[in-house]
Amino acid sequence: MLDTVLNLPAVIIGFGALIFFHELGHFLAAKWAGVRTGAFAVGMGPVLLSWRKGIGTIVGSSNARVVELTGSPADKLSDEELAAHGLGETEYSLRLLPLGGFVSMLGQEDGKPEAVSDDPRSYNLAPVPKRMVIISAGVVMNLILAIALFVVAFGIGVKFEAPVIGSTQLGGPAERSGLLPGDTITQVDGQAVETFKDVDVSAAMAKPGTPLQLTWLRDGDTMQSDVVPEVGARGLLSLGIAPAASSTLRTDIGEAIPRELWTQAGLDSVPPGSLLTHVDGQAVSSFSEAATVSLPSVSPRLRFSTPDGGVVEIPTSTTCVLPLLSDDGSERGWASLVPVPQIDSVDSGAPASELLQVGDRFAALAGMAWPSISEIQSLIADSTLPMATIARGEERIEMQLPLRSDGKLGIGLRPASAPLQLTGARIEKEAGLTRGVEVEGVVDFVELVDLLASSDAPKITTLEGAFPVSLQNEDLDSASSVRRSLSLSPSFFQPETVVLQGSIPFGAASMGTRETAKWITLTYLTIDRLVRGSVEVKQLHGPVGILEVGTKTAAQGMTYLLFFLGLLSVNLAVLNFLPLPVVDGGHMLFLAWEGCTGRPPSVMFQKWATMIGLGLLGSLFMVTFFNDLSRLFG
Repeated sequence: MLDTVLNLPAVIIGFGALIFFHELGHFLAAKWAGVRTGAFAVGMGPVLLSWRKGIGTIVGSSNARVVELTGSPADKLSDEELAAHGLGETEYSLRLLPLGGFVSMLGQEDGKPEAVSDDPRSYNLAPVPKRMVIISAGVVMNLILAIALFVVAFGIGVKFEAPVIGSTQLGGPAERSGLLPGDTITQVDGQAVETFKDVDVSAAMAKPGTPLQLTWLRDGDTMQSDVVPEVGARGLLSLGIAPAASSTLRTDIGEAIPRELWTQAGLDSVPPGSLLTHVDGQAVSSFSEAATVSLPSVSPRLRFSTPDGGVVEIPTSTTCVLPLLSDDGSERGWASLVPVPQIDSVDSGAPASELLQVGDRFAALAGMAWPSISEIQSLIADSTLPMATIARGEERIEMQLPLRSDGKLGIGLRPASAPLQLTGARIEKEAGLTRGVEVEGVVDFVELVDLLASSDAPKITTLEGAFPVSLQNEDLDSASSVRRSLSLSPSFFQPETVVLQGSIPFGAASMGTRETAKWITLTYLTIDRLVRGSVEVKQLHGPVGILEVGTKTAAQGMTYLLFFLGLLSVNLAVLNFLPLPVVDGGHMLFLAWEGCTGRPPSVMFQKWATMIGLGLLGSLFMVTFFNDLSRLFG
């Protein structure tokens, strides 16, 4: 909250500066074209200070002084009359609200196409090419400003998440295509990527159903694969990957990381900002490295170095890393044996968060006993309010599960450890046992695999008796891939970062120009994907959302704020040049028509077009405003 209070004025002033420079572009171009400009204002609302040639700087507007000296308002006086009194045509003013600015030109008034003038210096009588320069100057100024902001940011250096995979979604597009945690993505469709955001945005902007060619490095070797992005948790196309995590615990507990999740992970005794140094006595340099360590114990200990120089050790839990059993990546197990899953996270905002707990298992769901992870996902997708029997220790609880608005339950699942229970084809078909059979004599699935793979006559012992298991060569070959890994989420750690920095001025200028061109393309792609449906309207931000994101960005430092304002400046330029009647792009269309036909569109047509354009923009504003409030209070 304090960050928001401190950084909100900086974001508001920064956003206002973008609009101010846009209007400055129009003003300078109008002066160049010889169009009479009655006012140029910094900010909006009541006038605080103003300056006019012949009057000087005064409190409030200079218009009253002009009337006092000449008997008429400035806009009613000719150039000769103004010159006779030694007055300038333009009032420069500073206004109360730091939200941009505006320029007033004779013969041009937004929303009033009939407000033309027969004065030779009026906007409407200027040649069409000059009017095109005036209209486009605001957009050009925003692009120049974006480049300048990026140059400063890159000259100082901006940190981004590195394009290194920290984890892959269970059965997600990347995992099915062979990508692994620790892989560094270098290219997407032949285009070099420098940050994880580049990869994320490339996936979100992909054509639905069209594969992306990924190139990545693994242990110094270059690898390639085609990956088809799929709709992810945010409602956007995604590769199903998360960025790599460093060894530093996050400090924004209660904001990005809910306090209850921090507690569930057993991290209450570890100060935020501590460094993970050892896992079960083995030194690690990052959490991503720790997540790839094969752990011999089901209860390893994590050692942290605290910010004050102390050391803290805590026990943690493990999960089993299992090979895929299906081509679509929807199921994991070994030798057609699948461990019963348990809940390892519950979204705090999910409707079922009051009913479910970490550690719960599904004894039954929608009539299916002891479903696997893929079966749980399928059953929830096919139901509206599924009935479930939850196994919580020895207790069995019947409940009806409410789903989120997106049809999801809002839980995370992982293979259960002790007591180990199995489901899958081999349990039902070969052994004739019921689903959810409990295995005796082993602590988890890794130990079960070790036992079966090392035995000449492998068998599983359960409460219902022992039954032999016939293993295939491919089962024995894949036994070594079954291992224990930390169940701790990488989201508790700060991401691995890369600093993008260029030499001043040329290196930073080159980077700034490329970044501007990239975001121009991405803004137009976003509009295209909105039409195609792969980007939903609910993903868009309005003014409230922009301020929210801006304050969080500003809290990270000045370079992040400059970069954010550069992105906004690009967006402002692109959106202003869309072919809508109430923005610069619409005015350019009217001018193009006038240039081709020799006359402007009729006043009636311009009015109707303006009303329709205002209706579209007003509807978009209402939708994005609703989206912003839903994100804030949903």
